[in-house]
Amino acid sequence: GVLKPIGDYLVLIGRISKEELKKFDRESKKKGIPVVDKLVENNVLTKENLEKLIEFKIQEIVDELFTWKKGEYKFRLGERLYSKSKCSVLVNPQFLIIEGMRRIDEWPKIKKSIPDSKIVFRRKKRPRLSIEMGEQEKVVLELIDGKMCVADVVASSGVGRFRTYHALYNLLEGGVIEKTAVVAKPRRKERKPIKISIEAIINVLLWTGAILFLVANIVFGIIKRPFYKKNQLLYTQESRHIENYKKKE
Repeated sequence: GVLKPIGDYLVLIGRISKEELKKFDRESKKKGIPVVDKLVENNVLTKENLEKLIEFKIQEIVDELFTWKKGEYKFRLGERLYSKSKCSVLVNPQFLIIEGMRRIDEWPKIKKSIPDSKIVFRRKKRPRLSIEMGEQEKVVLELIDGKMCVADVVASSGVGRFRTYHALYNLLEGGVIEKTAVVAKPRRKERKPIKISIEAIINVLLWTGAILFLVANIVFGIIKRPFYKKNQLLYTQESRHIENYKKKE
């Protein structure tokens, strides 16, 4: 999966708008500070909120690693995340690993019930409500509209992949939601237009012109004097030279 930067995550959960994020991003670049520090400075986040958010993002990374069947990694001793930020977070690696392993133990039963991220859920008209819903279940239930697939619910929930799947599993097992016959495709992001500088266009045109000029000269040379005519001329000159040599003898 792709883990979103903190700024994008805040937009996703509705804490700030895209326009506000762009504004804070520009201002942070002018000052040479991380955008998260700018968000704290403008009271979008408190320092405590930011610390919890970073811990949450780190746990998401660890959880994602435990789902890998194979992959590559690099150990960088002493390297820090958000090294330029004023906010420093101390995380117990043992707790991260134990929590990650606990979640992975639950993962097989969740994937058995929700095997495909393209599945679409809808709310039951007469739910049994055999579970007591927590905050995560309430957040996820608000997104269930009979149109969004699981992948889109994960992207929009703001509680992370595992927690979203866990909440969906609880809602499904609790009789609150049900699967539909629809199998949707996750919403694709709009591709950004490719920007090409005028200088690059001019260089391409110059190189193209030079290549065409070279090819035209080669083709024209072949047409004007084909290789077989050139060889025929050499052969004729050589034959005449041999005849003259024989006459002299």
